[in-house]
Amino acid sequence: MFGAKLKKIRNHFSATQDKMAEFLGIGTRTYTSYERNENNPPYSMLVSLCKNQNVNLNWLIADVGNMFNPPEYNDSFEEIFENIENHRKNIENEKQSSYNATKNFLRDEVRQILKDEGIIK
Repeated sequence: MFGAKLKKIRNHFSATQDKMAEFLGIGTRTYTSYERNENNPPYSMLVSLCKNQNVNLNWLIADVGNMFNPPEYNDSFEEIFENIENHRKNIENEKQSSYNATKNFLRDEVRQILKDEGIIK
């Protein structure tokens, strides 16, 4: 029942049966017997796999939904929008600083040229 799904998860992570067995804390023969549907894994192992690898338990047990749960975001929308606004303000400040530096540079260059040509003192 779970064999094909365990194999699909293992292949997703490009893991060998040995590595999956090691990750789950079981012997390779035991893991292989689960993939071959010779034995059913204990639910505690399945829950552990789901928690540690973000596997969707509904998919694993009932074939409902996607193989993996969507990522969880710890930031609230307010924090995300605040970060975006701060980033926008930083960009605006950098643009203004760059504009001012360019304006001052050009003013000084024009002034120097006018001095060199004797137009101003």
